[in-house]
Amino acid sequence: MNATLRRLLHATGMAAVALALLASVAAGSASLGIEPAGSFTATSEGRVTFQDRGGAFRVSCNMTLTGILGIGVNKEAARSLVEGPVAKVKTATLGSCTETLGGAAEGRFLLEAEEPYQLRYDSFLGTLPNITGVLLTTLGVKLELGSRSLGIRCLFEGEIGFLVRVEAGRMSRFTYLESVTRLISGSESCPREGAIRGTMRLATAQTITLQAGRIRPGVVTASPEPMRITRNQNEQFLMLTNSGGPQLLIRRVQPEEREGHVFTILENACLFGRWLLNGERCSVLVRKERVPAEGQIVIEYKFSGVVAAEKRVRYDAEL
Repeated sequence: MNATLRRLLHATGMAAVALALLASVAAGSASLGIEPAGSFTATSEGRVTFQDRGGAFRVSCNMTLTGILGIGVNKEAARSLVEGPVAKVKTATLGSCTETLGGAAEGRFLLEAEEPYQLRYDSFLGTLPNITGVLLTTLGVKLELGSRSLGIRCLFEGEIGFLVRVEAGRMSRFTYLESVTRLISGSESCPREGAIRGTMRLATAQTITLQAGRIRPGVVTASPEPMRITRNQNEQFLMLTNSGGPQLLIRRVQPEEREGHVFTILENACLFGRWLLNGERCSVLVRKERVPAEGQIVIEYKFSGVVAAEKRVRYDAEL
């Protein structure tokens, strides 16, 4: 086979791959994969500024975000949380804030440890199969800003969109898109609305790829497995972890049905529509009241984009 023919066949093969990928995207069966994903930290390049449309009210701060990034998202989940968030912001810290006239200011995000901000995937930019950017939206943001010298304190709420830049298949920076947040309480002199401007840099750059088909499901791991219930132990936590998978939803946790079986679930932090990203875990607190010498706890779960499945965790009990 001569060199010209080899090049022609190679080009033909690459074109076929590209056409297959484009066809899968058009049909909706495509996904964005992210590596290494997991925990992330992002810090502001310079300052992040919040101001009203006229610029009369302005607070500028250094900002640091920490959270967890999922391994990807299915294309058809765009603009929806039906398959869970693509990421979560768990802490958002503002520091060294100044106000319009250069005086000291205060700023803080109202963010609870058990209720992180969720990031929704909206769309990607570029000509397929090359991605140049990804549009995301942070939901349910609450931001309090104030200045003692100006005698002002304002609480804003809204959704904040931003563009993640993709260069050579890697993303390391994102820029806020001046999404409007609206005043929900505060001083008379607070502006009715405002917008955030600024750019953040990820401490660890992420590789993003467009993939044909849905993201493959991962594994639900349980600890301890099997559970061992002693005579002197009435309660025990069962930890469930999303190991290597896309968004995970625990739908049901209950003992298998057996005659004479009394095994009470006291607390279940896994339910209530809580999606777990790769590496995240949740706990189930169970109590032994009257159980057979052995049995199983049934866990029904669902990974993003696939049908529900079951996992059974065996337990042994001392009677």
